[in-house]
Amino acid sequence: MKEIEAIMQRMDVLIADPSDGAFKEVLPFAELLEKLQNKKALFDAALAKSAELSDAGRIIGKTSHIDALAYLLDISKAEAFRRAQRAEEHYGNPSPELSEEDLAKETPAEKEAREQKERQDKIKQAEANKLALDHGISAEKQDTIRYELEKLNNNTSLSRATLRKLAMKEATNRSLEDLRNWTRNKVTRINPTAKDPLAAVKKRSLSIGRQDHDGGARASLYLDPKGLALLKSLMSKAKPGHLLEDVLDDPGKEDKRTKQQRQYDAFADILHRAHSGLLPGRAGVGTIVVSLSAKDVANLESAGPDRRYPTSTGVKLTPLEILRLGAAKYDFAAVLDSDSGRPLHLARTQRTATLYQRLALFASELVCTREGCDSPFDENEIHHIRSWLDGGPTDIENLTNICTHDHGANNDQRDGKDNMGYMDVDPQTGRVGYQPANRRRPMRFNDSAAATESGGAQARV
Repeated sequence: MKEIEAIMQRMDVLIADPSDGAFKEVLPFAELLEKLQNKKALFDAALAKSAELSDAGRIIGKTSHIDALAYLLDISKAEAFRRAQRAEEHYGNPSPELSEEDLAKETPAEKEAREQKERQDKIKQAEANKLALDHGISAEKQDTIRYELEKLNNNTSLSRATLRKLAMKEATNRSLEDLRNWTRNKVTRINPTAKDPLAAVKKRSLSIGRQDHDGGARASLYLDPKGLALLKSLMSKAKPGHLLEDVLDDPGKEDKRTKQQRQYDAFADILHRAHSGLLPGRAGVGTIVVSLSAKDVANLESAGPDRRYPTSTGVKLTPLEILRLGAAKYDFAAVLDSDSGRPLHLARTQRTATLYQRLALFASELVCTREGCDSPFDENEIHHIRSWLDGGPTDIENLTNICTHDHGANNDQRDGKDNMGYMDVDPQTGRVGYQPANRRRPMRFNDSAAATESGGAQARV
């Protein structure tokens, strides 16, 4: 109890006075607290399983242990249900259960194969649980893995238990968002491809509610991949300053609109132009670039109709969806170096990167090159690796793409100020990566799930 009281006291001190000097002082304690919180996720799952086995609902006069957890621990039923789901993932049967009718139809050989698979899945389940325990994998990450694995079909090349173990291993060094992408990509690739290619098209919908007391209305929209790619391409133009003079009627005024407000203004402008007949009937208002390697083009048939290819908007499209966009089979091609994955030399001397250079960078990088980032190319900025002001040329080997957030954290002077590093080219591999301010530390590269789908990553394989 004394240890708990000490923890509470340290928390109370920071809560009462979050001063500038307190952060470094309490950081080791905060890291320990986070590890305890992550381990608590496993404790919560174990407690939920124990509550199920003890028929804990009877304690409060009900039949459900989830009701008991919610009432006795003073948590929501939704949280109690999540803990029960986590418990099922940890302690339940990792293999799909067959009905009594299916079990009766089994031959001795089929029964032996099923039981062998169940034994292997239980081993994988235990190994995944040990990874979660040893590395203190957070509840958020565990729930994300479970949610993505729910999309896994039966009879895949990897069992759910095996894929869960692989995902738990990835969870030890990937961010939550990157782990979600990694697991989703794995599930998509190993799921059987025999499904309706127009499933999302059939779900497309738009509904507009009644006007509220302010005069506006809520709208609900489900986009198929074609519509999603087109809209994201259009919305990528909604950067600070876009249409500002039209919206505020004051070109010199600072743009204080939120990102959501800028996107709405861009959308409203498109509607206005369409209604006014200002958009030519067959002219595009945005550009979508699809990244396919030469191997992808050659193997379109064997890859199957459900294989999705990344685009500059961050939306992945199947060959059918690409055709529905009206895209040409070949427009531009970028040749990538097979060692570094970087585009080959395209020298330019002007300040702004040319269209061809942007296409080459997209083909090579696909997303922001700062480690762990999955911001799609359309939302990013072209960055001079060696600063333009420092004499860096606008040549393809001196360019990369970085999201707005990471661009602002790049130290162009490379002087270590404020412990900020910079983007650079690794002299050994030719890859673009992040060099920490302390140059004795190794460069860090973007090996996120989104980045591994880039043309450059595919060329390096």
